[in-house]
Order: sequence, then C-alpha cells, then structure tokens
Amino acid sequence: MEARTLPVAPEASGQARRDVEEMAGPVPPSVLDDLRVVTSELVANAVTHAASTRSDEIELRITRLRTCIRVEVIDHGPGFYPSVPRPPSSRTSGWGLYLVDKLTARWGVEYDGATRVWAEVPLLWSKSA
Repeated sequence: MEARTLPVAPEASGQARRDVEEMAGPVPPSVLDDLRVVTSELVANAVTHAASTRSDEIELRITRLRTCIRVEVIDHGPGFYPSVPRPPSSRTSGWGLYLVDKLTARWGVEYDGATRVWAEVPLLWSKSA
C-alpha cells in the first residue's frame, strides 16, 4: 500500500492525479486513465463535501491487489450514505459518483471515526456505460 496526505484545497485533485501513476505502479494505459478519474473524483468530493476546515487533511491510499487497484480516500468530515443518481444530462456538475460507479468493479463507504470512501478499479476489464 502507498499512502499520501493531501491538503483540503482545490489543488488536491490535481495532486492526486499526478500521484496515482507512481503509487499504482505499472498498469495498462486504460486502467491508469480510470484510476486518475476515480481518484480525482473521490478527492474532489472529500474537498467539497467532507472536510470541515482547510486545516484538515485527506489521506489517499492506493493498494495493488491481484485483480484490481484499490483507491481509498479518508477524511474527517461527517460522511454520507452512498447513492448514485444519474444527474440530468444538462448538468455540468454532480457526475462524480456516477463516474466512479461506472469505472469500478465496486465501491463503498466505511465509517471508523473518519470517512473512508473506497473503490476498486479492475486490472483486466472495464465497465461500460
């Protein structure tokens, strides 16, 4: 497992996208693309919705498993109940968890004093929309 600490700031998503390649190790280009999107969306959600102050930090963990890459984003916000409504096509925001759902084999939320949102990007196949 590789772990990084990110600031609760708009630049956190960009930093996470840059970090994911190094943290995941060698993967096919299509998997790397999916990892970047999933990681960026999860970090952006943590920055926007979960963290209570700019002094909080977000932890990004990447674990390479036999069949997938597991992404975990941990923050100290209040958490949420996962749902994946499809936003209207005319909306330009609100697509984050919809994209996470489409690009991963599975994902979820755990609570243990912090909020941990995790997702598993398959190494061998990709979900289709």
